[in-house]
Amino acid sequence: MPAKQCTRAQREGDPVTNTDLMTWYLAYSKPRQEQTVVQELCNQGYQAYAPLRAKRRRLGRSAIGGGAKATEFMFPRYVFFQPGRPGQSIAPVRSTRGVNHLVSFGHGPVRVPAAVVEQVRAVEALLARTEPLGPDPVPVGSHVQLASPELQALHGLVTAVAGERITILLSILGREKSLTVRHDQIQLC
Repeated sequence: MPAKQCTRAQREGDPVTNTDLMTWYLAYSKPRQEQTVVQELCNQGYQAYAPLRAKRRRLGRSAIGGGAKATEFMFPRYVFFQPGRPGQSIAPVRSTRGVNHLVSFGHGPVRVPAAVVEQVRAVEALLARTEPLGPDPVPVGSHVQLASPELQALHGLVTAVAGERITILLSILGREKSLTVRHDQIQLC
């Protein structure tokens, strides 16, 4: 799962001694414009990076797309960027398509050390190698029993699944009762 990023090859004769090339900044994008911001900054000669992660699975949702891993931005609306060459100003980033504003603290833009960005890259790589956490979906219509040892005799039918909540229909003393529980509180029969 590669991150949305770009890097510009260093031009011949450009020294790498400029400390700005080791500092990253943060742009806050307009809603759902992270990919646009990365592309626009790359087109302007900056290095840009928006880390990705596997999209969290929701209960009751089937995978669409033949098993392809869906991704989302690790930090929605935030894009790391740095000048692509010594002396390049970050002022044009403010008016770049898709950028809402530069993240600032005090009187200037926030400077993010390169070590922090490298740590984010390492976390992104680790998350890319592991499966997204989340329970297996319990389909509506499944027969289940309560997982608690005292209540295992109660069996029901799953009637709805919404996020972490599962609604089951139980028959207790001849009456039907709806009960909402977490996925870890039931077992398939």
